[in-house]
Amino acid sequence: MDSNDEPSTLPRRQLGRFLREARDNRGLPMDRAAQLVELSKTALHRIETGGVKKLRIRDVQALCELYEVTAADTARAVELAKQAQTTSWYSAFRGLYSDTTFNMFVGLAAAATQLTTYHEIVPGLAQTADYARALISAFYVDSSDEDIERRVELCVSNARP
Repeated sequence: MDSNDEPSTLPRRQLGRFLREARDNRGLPMDRAAQLVELSKTALHRIETGGVKKLRIRDVQALCELYEVTAADTARAVELAKQAQTTSWYSAFRGLYSDTTFNMFVGLAAAATQLTTYHEIVPGLAQTADYARALISAFYVDSSDEDIERRVELCVSNARP
């Protein structure tokens, strides 16, 4: 991975969440945990929020040992740290978008298993007559009541099978 490649977002965020939850389960404040593994509080915060692009395996192992996580969970954490070092598929498109939020969005979207969408307007087939009337009246402000009702009738008849 060269300096232009973007490491994978999802494994970093998963690892960060895992480590933060493990620390919380032990009841350790962040500053104390950082001190015990010889990291700065800022460095530990970046690890826990997925902001560190070059994770050190020894830091992950030290944190797991401090938090007394199981050997299986430590192995999982180390694997996530290794995955986080791999180059993201979208790094080939670097430079097309300058916003770093885009990199996070693409990385998370690539790993998504479910998609939820939001529409400001209900799709036509799902519109009721009252809803269609409100939209049409707002859009066609200069139309007569008769024209608005005709448009509503067209929308509603289109929605019926």
